[in-house]
Amino acid sequence: MDCPDRERAQWWGDVVNELGEAFYALDEKAHRLTRKGICELMDWQRADSTIFAPVPAGNYKDELPMQMLASVGYYGFWTYYMGTGDRELIEYVFPKVKKYIHVWKTSADGSVIPRKGGWTWGDWGDNKDMELLFNLWYSIALDGYAHMARLVDEPVEAHWADETNVCLRKVFHQKYWRGTYYKSPDYEGQPDDRAQALAVVAGVLPKELYPIIRPFFRRQYHASPYMEKYVLQALCEMGYYQDAMDRMRLRYEAMVDSPLTTLWEGWGIGKEGFGGGSYNHAWSGGPLTILSSYVAGVKVVEPGFKVFSICPNLGNLSHVKVTVPLSGGRFIEADVKKNVERCALELTVPENTTGLVSLPDGYTQICVNGRPAQAGVKLKTGVWKIEFWRPSSQIKN
Repeated sequence: MDCPDRERAQWWGDVVNELGEAFYALDEKAHRLTRKGICELMDWQRADSTIFAPVPAGNYKDELPMQMLASVGYYGFWTYYMGTGDRELIEYVFPKVKKYIHVWKTSADGSVIPRKGGWTWGDWGDNKDMELLFNLWYSIALDGYAHMARLVDEPVEAHWADETNVCLRKVFHQKYWRGTYYKSPDYEGQPDDRAQALAVVAGVLPKELYPIIRPFFRRQYHASPYMEKYVLQALCEMGYYQDAMDRMRLRYEAMVDSPLTTLWEGWGIGKEGFGGGSYNHAWSGGPLTILSSYVAGVKVVEPGFKVFSICPNLGNLSHVKVTVPLSGGRFIEADVKKNVERCALELTVPENTTGLVSLPDGYTQICVNGRPAQAGVKLKTGVWKIEFWRPSSQIKN
């Protein structure tokens, strides 16, 4: 939900960030709240198939189109499913999501036709390239929808979503790429860091252009904490883990140093903040997700964390420990320590799960309980001592 110091309502832009954070911070009771929120969002669907939040009707009535795309997309409903394995819920909401996703239309060239909705909101702050943001959120929504369609045995819908997305991604890059970043033709502000980040996580930006766009994120700082999560994710997706942590330190320094123990809606509070300057806003907890899933490196592979991957990339950190709560009081625990020669991981794999171990960047050898192993080694229930070694030529005296 939104901040308890100002209002109590299920703004779904917030929920998308928070449901991802919950898998690394809270037990399974939190996921029941997410389930409840998903049902309420879709059960109040209007006769014209649009959805809006907060609900119920009568309390609020405006659709925020980009927040709704984020909700039904990969980082909304599909992330909930992957973390919980709750197929029953996806089967229940899919017909409603199907109606909503087809509210959106594409132009002749394959790009999405923006919808104003009741509140055409892309983020707090300035320099929002809305044309780019509409297209990228639609791409991410199509990705999530295709996954859901395959799960509930709707192959025609999955094919339509995949084909529409392939066309959109191709057109997007051709239409908006300016050589070092994306920008829409009629946009007159500074290049939007939010849009560049979504282009990476949506799979639009070709990998060979990662080095080209990398310096962009050291120059442009427009995203609110809500969208900053995707900037940090994009840097990690491209393999620039230290860049992500450097930016995280810079952006969140004031919050970390503050005597307040909560996260803020904006980069300041009160008059220095956004939307009323709330100092209690869980949508700003994106770094929790990034540190847990990319730096400590614990990610879900099969629904409910039945299979998870572990690939720590600590950057200039020397020690990270993460505990991931699962259903039934089980925990994945990863305690990672790094020095100049090696990275040592003590991994607890709980019952009925399997851990897949991958090589972190810069390492070429794996040992498990003192024995050489291959990348992708599968570890069953137990406590495992894993070492990652660098090639001797890379070790600096």
